[in-house]
Formats: sequence, structure tokens, C-alpha cells
Amino acid sequence: MNTIRLFFAAGFLLFVVSGTRAADPRELFMQIPSPRLDNVARADAIRESANGFLKFGLAPDFTGEFKILKEKKDVVIVGLSLYSCAESTLEIWSLKNGRWQEITASAAPQLGAKDVVEMLKVSPATVEKLGTEVAIPYFFTFAADENSLRLVVRKQSSCEIAGPVHDYRFEEKKFVRR
Repeated sequence: MNTIRLFFAAGFLLFVVSGTRAADPRELFMQIPSPRLDNVARADAIRESANGFLKFGLAPDFTGEFKILKEKKDVVIVGLSLYSCAESTLEIWSLKNGRWQEITASAAPQLGAKDVVEMLKVSPATVEKLGTEVAIPYFFTFAADENSLRLVVRKQSSCEIAGPVHDYRFEEKKFVRR
């Protein structure tokens, strides 16, 4: 009788453990169909990886982050952030039943006029001549240990970071400002 119980307990544990296998960020990073990663030696680009998060570098000056944001039985939602001193991009992707779908428009934070004001408070702009375009670069960075995202601005005409502007947390299907 004890042998039968032990057999069923072992089978149950095997079923539970195999059913709760966590998604591998490296494996997903290698698969994501982002056009920004075309012609990139992805495995060579990875610098660190842990707990559903990985950081990578792209030549010449781009840094990237990849984060598993949500994992359910048949859906995985991931985020991809790429940034350099002058430009950045944020992509959110869903993987369901082996099919990738970009969901950035509905899942990423939407920046508006109030956000620009907050960005300027952190990194004030100097206008030296009227009619001249002024740019203050910004980027998004993921927290390695939680499902949050931070909007960060740089100093005008510099690669130096001015500071964070907003923090967001991922709720169900999109990022919401804290």
C-alpha cells in the first residue's frame, strides 16, 4: 500500500513540476521576431541573465534589456528595450500557441504633454537660438527583480543620465503608472 502511495506521489510531483516550467528568457530572446534584432548574433550579445530578465549589448553603442512580464499557461508577454545616447525603442510582445504578436501600442506607456513637462523638470532644456530643434533623449529600463519599468531622461546634448521620470508596473496586459 505504501509503495502505491509513493508511486502516485512521485507521479503527481512530476506532473506538477513539469506543468509549471518557467519560460527561459534566453530561449525567448533567441526567438523574438523584432526587426530591431535582425542580423544580430543574439547569443554573443547577452551580458547577463537571471530571473526572467536579461541584458545585452549591440554594436556600436546600444544597450538592450529583455524581460518576461507575464507568464500564464498558454501566453507569455515579454518586453524589449533598446537604447543608446541619442535614441531608444520599447517593444512589448505576446507569445501564444507558438505565435508572436507585437502589442506595444496597447501595452506600453503612452507619453503625452504632461509627461514632457515632467521630463523637462528632470532634465531642463536650454534653447540657444529660436527655431532650433531641441532634443532630450529618454529610454525605458526594466527592473530585474519585478515587473516594473522606469522612464529615464538624459541631459540635453549628453549621454549622461539626468534621472528617472516615472515608474510603471505591468498589470495584466499593459503598463500602468505608479
